[in-house]
Order: sequence, then structure tokens, then C-alpha cells
Amino acid sequence: MKPEYLHNIATDLGLQFDSEARVMYGEREGFLLVIEGTETKNVFNISFSAKQGSEGDLIEEGKDIWDDLKTQSKAIHAISFNDYLTTVVVKGGMTKGKAVETLWTAIQDIVDFLLNHQFVQVNAATGEEEPIGLYQIGDTIYLIDDATFQDYHAEVQDTVQAYDDRKENFLLGIVGAVIGVIIGGAVALLVARLGYVSVLAGAALGFCTIKGYEILGKKLTKKGVVVSAILMVLTVLLVNQLDYILFLMDEYALPFDVSWSLFNEETFKGNFPENYFLELGKLAVFTLGGAWISVQSALEGKKNRAIARKIA
Repeated sequence: MKPEYLHNIATDLGLQFDSEARVMYGEREGFLLVIEGTETKNVFNISFSAKQGSEGDLIEEGKDIWDDLKTQSKAIHAISFNDYLTTVVVKGGMTKGKAVETLWTAIQDIVDFLLNHQFVQVNAATGEEEPIGLYQIGDTIYLIDDATFQDYHAEVQDTVQAYDDRKENFLLGIVGAVIGVIIGGAVALLVARLGYVSVLAGAALGFCTIKGYEILGKKLTKKGVVVSAILMVLTVLLVNQLDYILFLMDEYALPFDVSWSLFNEETFKGNFPENYFLELGKLAVFTLGGAWISVQSALEGKKNRAIARKIA
């Protein structure tokens, strides 16, 4: 979901919005709530860190009481737990107005539940009842105290430094990218043979190529991205060509080498199949578009790896 859309929802709910982490947050009756959009429009996650004051650390036993909340609230779709962090899934509806209305209902139901069952806010990492804040470390949001954040921050710095200290192996990176592009290209060819073009196939191509370079090359650099991009463009051209060649094999019962030679001879003469460039264009737009999404995701992940900051 776009940051502007999330910001408008946060404003309507009386919450704060952090554009960098793309999260809405605010305090209700002593509980810090964090709302994140998901990949599905108008589906949101509401997270908070709490435990029952009377039950201490008996988190496993306390999970059963959440069934009542899920059953009674029309706004709550699912509830999951990660130690002391609870995440509630809310389906907001088709429109922004309905999303705001459903989120408001879910927030009220959650807060009423926490108060009625004598929950207290705690550090999500330790379970200790103490003042906490909202922190971003990498791509993840944490409800922890400053001391825990400093420990996590040190770990992040060590991880980032270790990655930066790796020596890139450019040649092995190319080998890895070639292996990845073969795997991703096979997926794209399979989808093309079924008569479709798909952004998801392109995303698979991009992910496999970039990840292949990073695994064997030890680290992802601008050189690796350029090499991977060139390989992906060449792969799209090859996939389009192989799609037509496999069609000739099926249609005229020709062996692969004959179909390959026949197709190439005709195209070199300028005798292209009907709609050849249209099909190539569609394949390039959708497949390379999906691949670029994967490349952007990899680059953002590399950039976000070093993030460690307090939001609130």
C-alpha cells in the first residue's frame, strides 16, 4: 500500500505515521499499538506486546483466552503470537472508509479485551513490565526498551560490517547468476508455453539471478546487479525464441536442432512469425517488470540491513 494511503488512514484514526518504516502507531489506554499494511490492500496487522499480569510468564496457557476475542469481534480475522508479541490480522474492506471503520472497531475490541483480562504492556523481547518504545531494525519493527535496542543495534552493526568486509568474487558471481537465470528462465518458459505472460515468473527470474550472484559472489554490488540485468534481458529474448521453436517441434513433429536452425534462418532473413514483436514486447514488459521488482527488493534489503533507529 502506498505511503500516502497509509498516512491518510493513520490521520483518520488519530495515529502517527512513520513514512520510512510505513507503519501507523499510537497509544491506547497504556498500550502501544503498531499497524502495518500487508501485500493485500486493506488487510492490516495490528501488533502489541502484553501479558496477563496475574499469570506472569504463562504465555502458552494464556493463548486460549484469545479465542473469545476472535469469535466475538467481527473485525478480527486471525491472531498469532511470537513470545510476548501478539499480531492481529484485520480485513479492512473494499474502500478506505470501510478500512478505517474496521480498524477502529478492531482497536477498540483489542483494547477492551486487554483491559478486561488485566493485561499489562511488556518488553516484547524479555516479557518485563517496563517502559518500551517503537524501534526499527532492518526491515523489522520491535516493541522493546532502549537497552534491548542497543544490544540488537550492536548485533546489526557486526552483521553489516561482516558483509561489507567480504571480498567479492566477480567470476563466481557470474557463474551463480547464470545458474540462477537458467532456473528463473525455465520458469518463465514454462509459463510462456502455457500461453501466459506473468509478473510472478519475472519475479522468480529476478530473484534467482540476483540470489545466485550473491551466493557464489559472496556479496551483491552494482557490478553484480548490472551483470544480472544483462543476463535477464538476454534470457527474455531466449525464452521468446525457445517458445516459438518448441511450437514448431509440436506442430510439425520436428527435432529440436532442425526447428532451431529453421527458426533462426527465417528470422535472420526478416521473416518473423505473426505477432512476433507483440508477443516479445508483452513478455519483456511483464517478465522484466517482475524481475525489476525482485532487483529492487534485493537492493532495498541490502540498504535496510543497516537501519537501526527509534521511531517513538
